[in-house]
Amino acid sequence: MFDVIIPAFKTNPLFLREAVMSVFNQTCQDFQIYISDGSPIDHPYHSKNTLSDMEDSRLHILHQVGKGISDARNQALRAGSNPYVCTLDSDDYWDVRKLEYSKWRIENAEKPIKMMWGAAEHNFLDNPDVLYRAGYFEEWETTKLEHRWLRLYWSPLMTSTILYERKSLEKFGGWNPFMTLGEDMEVNWKFMWHYPDQCIQAPFYLSHYRSHNDSTVGGGESGHTNFNSSVITNSRRFTADKMLKSMKQATKHNPTPHWKNYWVWYEKVLHECRQTSNQEYMDGERTHPLHILQRLDGFDNGSKFVERPKPLTEEYMLTVKQ
Repeated sequence: MFDVIIPAFKTNPLFLREAVMSVFNQTCQDFQIYISDGSPIDHPYHSKNTLSDMEDSRLHILHQVGKGISDARNQALRAGSNPYVCTLDSDDYWDVRKLEYSKWRIENAEKPIKMMWGAAEHNFLDNPDVLYRAGYFEEWETTKLEHRWLRLYWSPLMTSTILYERKSLEKFGGWNPFMTLGEDMEVNWKFMWHYPDQCIQAPFYLSHYRSHNDSTVGGGESGHTNFNSSVITNSRRFTADKMLKSMKQATKHNPTPHWKNYWVWYEKVLHECRQTSNQEYMDGERTHPLHILQRLDGFDNGSKFVERPKPLTEEYMLTVKQ
């Protein structure tokens, strides 16, 4: 039912093993794992070496053809055939019931699920014992369908929580190989733009996002960006501006009434409101900026976020299946 795709590049063996074992330990065992590894084949951290003792036939290790995270994910995508694709970064790990919950949601959905994600636990290097909520939208269910896609501008999702319908992901061409940051956000934007009512947020923690010095975002070697002059070394802001330009063009001649002042509204809410609020914080007029993450332990750190996703429990899964 599920293809799990994991891009890897000189990943710390302990992190990679924990990621893979979090899949093998799932309460739903209907999956195939595809690791696309861009490490030199003779490197001690290549998956073929660090996972050589794992003999499960569902584990497929590919030596990456091409460079970068997008090429790795696309190669793994092409290798599989299951109807749903789950992304997992090689240094993150899943909740043990992630696939079981996903299967239940898919089988009981009123409309086919095109994309689904949940919250991730996230720690920071300066205080690794404190966990924060990440990749989760407040008031998602009450957000108008035509506005949902642009919420990614403020809050990118956590890749290791996401599930895609394969058919739609392939229709969109997978991940853009000419982007190094924001390539996942671009794909998510397309899903939310075309299928806003079929992109589902699960009110649960589905994965743990690991912060460390060697991560892609942290500038570590796994970032793997200086490999091809045709690749755009970009930022999520670059991706946002690129996508917004194409969305504006797509709606330029749209007769639907809500598009009349849509982009004026966008500029006001997503630029003026955020900049004003953060400036008020710096000037001492607000008690907290908009971007403070919610702590999982309930400590009041000034976060504006109030919705608290829950851990997936055996009791919950038994209840919903009755």
